[in-house]
Amino acid sequence: MRVRTIVFAGAMIAAGAAHAQWDTKIEDDIFSGGKKAMLLGIISPNSFVVADCDSSGELSIAYSEKGEWNAGMALGEFRLLIKVDSGSVMEAKAKAEERNSDYFQITSDDADVVLEMIKQIALAKRSILVGIEEPSFDMKHSATIGASGSTKATKRFLDACGRG
Repeated sequence: MRVRTIVFAGAMIAAGAAHAQWDTKIEDDIFSGGKKAMLLGIISPNSFVVADCDSSGELSIAYSEKGEWNAGMALGEFRLLIKVDSGSVMEAKAKAEERNSDYFQITSDDADVVLEMIKQIALAKRSILVGIEEPSFDMKHSATIGASGSTKATKRFLDACGRG
Protein backbone atom coordinates (compact mmCIF):
# COMPACT_ATOMS: atom_id res chain seq x y z
CA MET A 1 0.00 0.00 0.00
CA ARG A 2 2.91 2.34 0.71
CA VAL A 3 4.29 2.25 -2.84
CA ARG A 4 0.83 3.01 -4.21
CA THR A 5 0.75 6.09 -1.97
CA ILE A 6 3.58 7.70 -3.93
CA VAL A 7 1.94 6.90 -7.25
CA PHE A 8 -1.42 8.15 -5.96
CA ALA A 9 0.13 11.34 -4.55
CA GLY A 10 2.05 11.97 -7.78
CA ALA A 11 -1.11 11.58 -9.85
CA MET A 12 -2.98 14.06 -7.64
CA ILE A 13 -0.16 16.61 -7.83
CA ALA A 14 0.07 16.22 -11.61
CA ALA A 15 -3.65 16.90 -11.89
CA GLY A 16 -3.02 20.53 -10.99
CA ALA A 17 -4.08 23.02 -8.37
CA ALA A 18 -7.57 23.56 -9.80
CA HIS A 19 -8.61 20.11 -8.59
CA ALA A 20 -9.35 18.82 -5.11
CA GLN A 21 -6.53 18.68 -2.62
CA TRP A 22 -8.12 15.62 -0.96
CA ASP A 23 -8.95 12.29 -2.54
CA THR A 24 -9.65 8.69 -1.57
CA LYS A 25 -8.53 5.43 -3.09
CA ILE A 26 -10.54 2.31 -2.27
CA GLU A 27 -9.49 -1.22 -3.19
CA ASP A 28 -10.62 -4.76 -2.56
CA ASP A 29 -8.48 -6.54 0.03
CA ILE A 30 -7.61 -9.94 -1.43
CA PHE A 31 -6.59 -11.30 1.97
CA SER A 32 -9.74 -10.48 3.92
CA GLY A 33 -12.36 -10.17 1.20
CA GLY A 34 -13.16 -6.71 2.54
CA LYS A 35 -11.99 -3.25 1.55
CA LYS A 36 -8.96 -1.11 2.26
CA ALA A 37 -8.84 2.62 1.74
CA MET A 38 -6.43 5.52 1.70
CA LEU A 39 -7.34 9.18 2.23
CA LEU A 40 -4.76 11.60 0.89
CA GLY A 41 -4.39 15.34 1.43
CA ILE A 42 -1.66 16.97 -0.65
CA ILE A 43 0.47 19.62 1.07
CA SER A 44 3.23 19.88 -1.55
CA PRO A 45 4.99 17.66 -4.09
CA ASN A 46 7.07 16.29 -1.20
CA SER A 47 4.59 16.03 1.67
CA PHE A 48 1.05 14.92 2.40
CA VAL A 49 -1.36 13.74 5.07
CA VAL A 50 -2.47 10.15 4.59
CA ALA A 51 -5.02 8.05 6.46
CA ASP A 52 -5.19 4.29 5.97
CA CYS A 53 -7.77 1.71 6.99
CA ASP A 54 -8.52 -1.91 6.23
CA SER A 55 -11.30 -4.38 6.89
CA SER A 56 -9.60 -5.63 10.07
CA GLY A 57 -10.53 -2.33 11.73
CA GLU A 58 -7.07 -0.75 11.69
CA LEU A 59 -7.14 3.02 11.23
CA SER A 60 -4.22 5.45 11.15
CA ILE A 61 -3.33 8.96 10.07
CA ALA A 62 0.12 10.31 9.28
CA TYR A 63 2.08 13.30 8.11
CA SER A 64 4.38 11.91 5.41
CA GLU A 65 7.36 13.66 3.87
CA LYS A 66 9.92 12.79 1.23
CA GLY A 67 13.27 12.31 2.86
CA GLU A 68 15.84 9.88 4.03
CA TRP A 69 14.77 7.67 6.92
CA ASN A 70 16.95 7.93 10.00
CA ALA A 71 16.48 4.99 12.39
CA GLY A 72 17.10 7.35 15.31
CA MET A 73 13.80 9.04 14.53
CA ALA A 74 12.00 5.94 15.82
CA LEU A 75 13.22 6.82 19.33
CA GLY A 76 11.20 10.04 19.37
CA GLU A 77 7.92 10.57 21.15
CA PHE A 78 5.98 12.62 18.64
CA ARG A 79 2.73 14.52 18.74
CA LEU A 80 0.57 14.80 15.63
CA LEU A 81 -1.64 17.90 15.67
CA ILE A 82 -4.57 18.76 13.43
CA LYS A 83 -6.63 21.94 13.43
CA VAL A 84 -9.56 22.45 11.07
CA ASP A 85 -10.48 26.05 10.19
CA SER A 86 -10.78 28.01 13.46
CA GLY A 87 -11.55 24.92 15.57
CA SER A 88 -9.54 23.59 18.44
CA VAL A 89 -6.29 21.68 18.03
CA MET A 90 -6.67 17.90 18.14
CA GLU A 91 -3.64 15.98 19.35
CA ALA A 92 -2.54 12.35 19.06
CA LYS A 93 0.52 10.48 20.26
CA ALA A 94 2.51 9.40 17.23
CA LYS A 95 5.61 7.52 16.15
CA ALA A 96 8.10 7.97 13.35
CA GLU A 97 8.38 5.21 10.79
CA GLU A 98 9.58 4.57 7.27
CA ARG A 99 6.63 4.58 4.85
CA ASN A 100 8.70 3.33 1.93
CA SER A 101 12.18 3.86 0.46
CA ASP A 102 11.47 7.52 -0.36
CA TYR A 103 9.18 8.71 2.46
CA PHE A 104 9.11 8.71 6.26
CA GLN A 105 6.06 9.53 8.30
CA ILE A 106 4.81 10.50 11.73
CA THR A 107 1.85 8.20 12.41
CA SER A 108 -0.90 7.84 14.97
CA ASP A 109 -2.96 4.68 15.14
CA ASP A 110 -5.10 5.71 18.13
CA ALA A 111 -8.34 4.79 16.36
CA ASP A 112 -10.66 7.00 18.45
CA VAL A 113 -8.53 10.13 18.06
CA VAL A 114 -7.81 9.40 14.38
CA LEU A 115 -11.53 8.94 13.68
CA GLU A 116 -12.31 12.29 15.30
CA MET A 117 -9.56 13.99 13.27
CA ILE A 118 -10.94 12.57 10.03
CA LYS A 119 -14.49 13.58 10.92
CA GLN A 120 -13.28 17.13 11.57
CA ILE A 121 -11.40 17.19 8.24
CA ALA A 122 -14.73 16.29 6.60
CA LEU A 123 -16.21 19.51 8.02
CA ALA A 124 -13.40 21.77 6.77
CA LYS A 125 -14.46 24.86 4.83
CA ARG A 126 -11.12 26.64 4.35
CA SER A 127 -8.04 24.81 5.57
CA ILE A 128 -6.54 22.04 7.64
CA LEU A 129 -3.40 22.81 9.64
CA VAL A 130 -1.22 19.81 10.46
CA GLY A 131 1.72 19.86 12.82
CA ILE A 132 4.26 17.45 14.21
CA GLU A 133 6.34 17.99 17.32
CA GLU A 134 9.04 16.09 19.17
CA PRO A 135 10.06 18.01 22.32
CA SER A 136 13.28 16.11 23.14
CA PHE A 137 14.62 16.79 19.62
CA ASP A 138 13.27 20.37 19.82
CA MET A 139 11.55 19.69 16.50
CA LYS A 140 8.37 21.40 15.32
CA HIS A 141 6.91 21.52 11.84
CA SER A 142 3.54 22.62 10.49
CA ALA A 143 1.86 22.88 7.12
CA THR A 144 -1.52 23.84 5.72
CA ILE A 145 -3.74 21.92 3.31
CA GLY A 146 -6.70 23.49 1.54
CA ALA A 147 -10.14 22.04 2.23
CA SER A 148 -11.01 21.47 -1.44
CA GLY A 149 -12.47 17.98 -1.79
CA SER A 150 -12.12 17.08 1.90
CA THR A 151 -15.82 16.48 2.59
CA LYS A 152 -16.40 14.12 -0.32
CA ALA A 153 -13.06 12.31 0.11
CA THR A 154 -13.46 11.74 3.85
CA LYS A 155 -17.05 10.51 3.43
CA ARG A 156 -15.92 7.95 0.85
CA PHE A 157 -13.02 6.95 3.10
CA LEU A 158 -15.16 6.54 6.23
CA ASP A 159 -17.81 4.57 4.32
CA ALA A 160 -15.16 2.22 2.90
CA CYS A 161 -13.70 1.78 6.41
CA GLY A 162 -17.10 0.93 7.84
CA ARG A 163 -17.01 4.05 10.02
CA GLY A 164 -19.35 6.32 8.08
